[in-house]
Amino acid sequence: MRWFRQTRIWWVLGLLLLVASLVGARFYAPRTERDPEKPDPADKNAKRAGGGIVASGQIDTEFGMLPLVPGQAGEVLEVFVKDGQRVQKGQPLMRVDSRIAENQLFQARTAVSVAKLQLDKAKKGMGLWQKKVDGQLEAIAAHEEELKGLKESYEYLKKKIGVIGETPEYLALPSKIAAKERVIKAERIRLTAIEEEKPVLEQQLAQEGLTGSEQQLDRAKLGLDMCTLFAPSEGSIVRVSTKVGEKFGPQINVPAMWFRPKGEIIVRVDVDQEWAGRVKLGQSAVVFDAANSVNQTWKGKVTYVADTFLPAREAAALPNPFGPKQDNVLECRVSLDPGQASLPYIGQKVRVHIGGN
Repeated sequence: MRWFRQTRIWWVLGLLLLVASLVGARFYAPRTERDPEKPDPADKNAKRAGGGIVASGQIDTEFGMLPLVPGQAGEVLEVFVKDGQRVQKGQPLMRVDSRIAENQLFQARTAVSVAKLQLDKAKKGMGLWQKKVDGQLEAIAAHEEELKGLKESYEYLKKKIGVIGETPEYLALPSKIAAKERVIKAERIRLTAIEEEKPVLEQQLAQEGLTGSEQQLDRAKLGLDMCTLFAPSEGSIVRVSTKVGEKFGPQINVPAMWFRPKGEIIVRVDVDQEWAGRVKLGQSAVVFDAANSVNQTWKGKVTYVADTFLPAREAAALPNPFGPKQDNVLECRVSLDPGQASLPYIGQKVRVHIGGN
C-alpha cells in the first residue's frame, strides 16, 4: 500500500508539471500571430463584400528577383557594390581571379597566329602548284611545236624525194617524230600527276584550323569577361552574399548577390481552382499582411490572370518528394494603385481580397 501511495504522488506531480508547461507556452506565445478565435480582417471583408474571394499571395517585383553568380570559378578579388545600392546595366559588380582566363586567352591568340601562318603557307603552296602546272603546259606546247616542225620537214622532203632521193635526214625523221610523240605523251602524264597534287585539302585544313582557333579565341575572351560580374539591367542590389577571399566553383550553390531589376511592385496571388472562375481582369483588390502584424492595407487591381494551373511558385522552386502532393493553383497578378503612403516589403506574405462590393 505504501508503494501504491508513492506511485500516485508521482503521477499527480507529473500532471501538475504538464499543466504548468501548457500554461507557460500559452503565456509566452508570440503576439504577432493571429488568434484563430478572432476572424481574419480579410475574411471579414470578403464575407461583407459578397462575391469576392480571399487568397494567399506574396509581394514580388515585376521581373522577379535574380540570383547572380560569376561566370567563372575562382577567388573573389574585388566586390564593387553593397546592399541596397542602385546600379546601371553593364556596371561591374564583382571580380574573381582571372589569371587562368588570361592564360587561356594568350594561348588562343597564339593558336590563331599559328593558324594564319599555316593558311599563308597553304596559299603559297597553291601558288607554287599553279606555277608547276603553267610550266608543264609550256613544256608540252614547246614539244608540240617541235613535233609540228618535224612533221612539216618530213612532208617537204617526201615531196622532193624524186629529185634529191632519200637522204639520211629524211630517213631519220620518222624515228624523231615517234620519239617526240612519246615525249609529249610523257609530259602530259606528268601534267596529270601535277594536277592531282593540287593542295586543295591542305588549304581547306588550314582554313578550318584558323576558323577553329578564332572560335577558341572568342571563347577565351568571353571567359575573361565572365571573370567580372556585370549588372544585367538597371536595378538594385538587394543583398551581397560574398566577400573578398571567398572562392566560387561548381560546388558553390549560394549566389554571390541578389539583384532586383527595375520594375513595379506587384502581388502574385495563388487562386485555388474552386475560386478561379471569380477572378477577372480589372477587378479591385485589397491586400492585407498575412500575419496581421500591422493594421495596414494596400489597394490595387488585377492586371493579369494566367490561363494554366501550375504548382505554386514556392512549391515549384523547392519540391518536396516526401511530402503530400500540392494542388495546382491559378496565378494572378495585382498591381498596386499609385500614390499610396507606403508599400509592402518584397517577399512579404499577404492575403488578398479580390472582387466584391
